[in-house]
Amino acid sequence: MPESGTEGHATLLLAEFLAGRPDRPVPLEELHAYIRRQAVEHRSYWRRDAAEPGADVELTALALDRLEALRLVRRTGAHVNALPALARYALAEPTIGERP
Repeated sequence: MPESGTEGHATLLLAEFLAGRPDRPVPLEELHAYIRRQAVEHRSYWRRDAAEPGADVELTALALDRLEALRLVRRTGAHVNALPALARYALAEPTIGERP
């Protein structure tokens, strides 16, 4: 997902969000709410219309289309499941190893 811009960034953020929830189906409405929050948080970087009413539905759909095409998620009705390959987008706390 090397694309830049609003859609590319939204896709990466959604991938990270879903990677943190691998064991349960996530309702689409929860994903829409997440993208709405991200549009506010990243309003100075995202295109202007990303924070308008209904834009979250379109951005979520575009991001899920990409993630589904990459076989990282599966949509089932009004829910989305993260597939195992999506785990590479999960963030973990950094660890500091000891020097030998």
